[in-house]
Amino acid sequence: HPLILQVPRSPHLVPGGSATDQVTRSHYRHTFVSGFADAYVPPTEPYTIEPSLPAFDDEYFDWVALVESVHEAKDRFVFMELGAGYGRWLVRALKLASDWRQIPAFAIAAEAEPEHFAFIQQHMRDNGIDPTAHYLANVAVDGKPGTVQFAVGSASGWYGQSIARHDPEVQTREMPAVTIEMLIEHAGMTRIDLLHMDVQRAEAVIIPASREALKRHVHRICVGIHGKAGEKVRATLAADGWHSEVDYPRKTTCDTPYGPITFGDGVQVWTNPNVS
Repeated sequence: HPLILQVPRSPHLVPGGSATDQVTRSHYRHTFVSGFADAYVPPTEPYTIEPSLPAFDDEYFDWVALVESVHEAKDRFVFMELGAGYGRWLVRALKLASDWRQIPAFAIAAEAEPEHFAFIQQHMRDNGIDPTAHYLANVAVDGKPGTVQFAVGSASGWYGQSIARHDPEVQTREMPAVTIEMLIEHAGMTRIDLLHMDVQRAEAVIIPASREALKRHVHRICVGIHGKAGEKVRATLAADGWHSEVDYPRKTTCDTPYGPITFGDGVQVWTNPNVS
């Protein structure tokens, strides 16, 4: 994508025990992913390296949505991430806004897994970002407020935790649940440039329940699609007048403008003509 190529990439110092990220001058601790057998193990001493370009994989269109949204932002970039993990997209968004566009940026993030939520704050501090300057919530996002049983554990080797609606075998913890509208209101924002969602099938519940807040406040949505949620997301957003930019189903190999890409999770990207 031409905008990805426009982002300046240059060698920078990475602390020992951390790996450089893609595109942006950011890095992440190996401890965040040490539970994955194939995780890259970085040098123990500081080293200098240039960020790589993203691979043509099932996250490439997340990158496209992000760089396009940052490029189109005017005086400020507002990013919202649901199911934030250790905050990798959050830090990428903030770094692109500040380092590439040189505009202020504000992030809203929701992550219910307690260790992952601690990772977010550490990841931001490691990259020179003050977590207290943004709105971070250790909550689940659902179709209605209340409490839910949320899967927890194996924080460094699993990022698929979700609301445990039907699986009694999963270790869970009771966590507060909020809606998208509540997050936007509590953060004090009126416009979200990009909403990034990776919520493990809950997108089929959250998006229909939040359609009015989305129509009023959100310009673009990039949503990872799990299970059969794609049909519900597509029907809801299309009925509300959103424009479909990207719609690739899960577990398929699709021809894309960047060549054939195999999608594990699906991806949909939509823009809202009512929030320009």
